[in-house]
Amino acid sequence: MALGLVPGAAGAAVDGFDVVEALGEFHDAHPGVEIALSEDTSERMLAALLRGELDLAVVGLGGEPPPGVRVQAVLDEPLVAAVRADDPLMAVAVAGAVPLSALRDRALISLARGTGLRGVLERACAQAGFAPRVDFEAAAPAVLVRLAARGLGVAVCPPGRSRRQPRGRPPAPSAPSATTATAATGVGTGAAATDCARCGSPSPS
Repeated sequence: MALGLVPGAAGAAVDGFDVVEALGEFHDAHPGVEIALSEDTSERMLAALLRGELDLAVVGLGGEPPPGVRVQAVLDEPLVAAVRADDPLMAVAVAGAVPLSALRDRALISLARGTGLRGVLERACAQAGFAPRVDFEAAAPAVLVRLAARGLGVAVCPPGRSRRQPRGRPPAPSAPSATTATAATGVGTGAAATDCARCGSPSPS
């Protein structure tokens, strides 16, 4: 079975969703199934699913999935703007949130084009009437936060990545959200891929 992950997902263990644990549970349940694992952007993995090159992918959704791809959300978190404690953005925060317009003309730090998070950022900024100025890109959210901690810009990332310095504030009034989901076409994947999609998923609350 060919499995694709967004960069950094293999180390994720957030709110009960643990990719490594999911792979271990799947291997225990299907010891005779070979697993091929790769990392890529969500955009390219969704295309690979449609070409039949992947059986299952863990992707970040920047919008609706393409026709023919079925998704199941496993995490949905509001994005935050992470900055150093002395950044001017902290002064415009109201009730713990900042207006999205405050990111206009700021140097932003984001994942690369083709990722779900970047798609969410670009769409939200377009709705607010401006194009985001992304000066720094990185493949892993943790790197975005480190760049912001050095004062290189405003990192746009899920809140779990900003619990330490730098500080994170959600855009207001309603923060764009980053959705992580399992994706499959349902063609030729069989019960094994379905079981893998279920493994490691958070239990309903």
